[in-house]
Amino acid sequence: FATLGFRLDDHSKFGTEVTYLFTTAYLIKQSGTRIKGSYGTGFRAPSLYQLYSIYGSPDLKPDKSIGWDIGLEQELPFMKATLGATWFKNEYTQMIDFNRQTWKYTNVAKAHSQGLELTAGLQPADDLTLKAAYTYLEATDDLTGKQLARRPKNKLTFDANYSFLKKATINLGLVYVGSRYSDTANTQKMK
Repeated sequence: FATLGFRLDDHSKFGTEVTYLFTTAYLIKQSGTRIKGSYGTGFRAPSLYQLYSIYGSPDLKPDKSIGWDIGLEQELPFMKATLGATWFKNEYTQMIDFNRQTWKYTNVAKAHSQGLELTAGLQPADDLTLKAAYTYLEATDDLTGKQLARRPKNKLTFDANYSFLKKATINLGLVYVGSRYSDTANTQKMK
């Protein structure tokens, strides 16, 4: 399987920008194994709030990025179970972020994030689906070497979805977010 997408942004202040995304996956039917990957670019102009509010800055530049991921998913022969692992990396130029020291939106000149996401899914009954995911993330300002604010190194999610009466569902989602810094100087750690 493969997809290719293009996007054209034409912004009155920041000009025209073309971004793209390529994704691919290969399914080995005999073993239930899926090898997948993607590569793409991104462009995000600052919002009106980020430009002109009391916290904004009219000097902000658009956020640009390049990212890729590669992963593996494996179906297991019981209860429609799946396991997956995905390695990812993103590189940012002029990333828009909020600086809690100045209380203004600002551009981070260069930054990157990379990490690993592990997933598991299980369907023990036709009406019940259980999913869990763990993400390990390193997000760094490349100029200062400091961890990007408000981005936890560890995150764990659990989701249970139960369908009943043919048209109704009930969902329970739990999220654990590890410690992270609330400021760009990495002095205020949040639990």
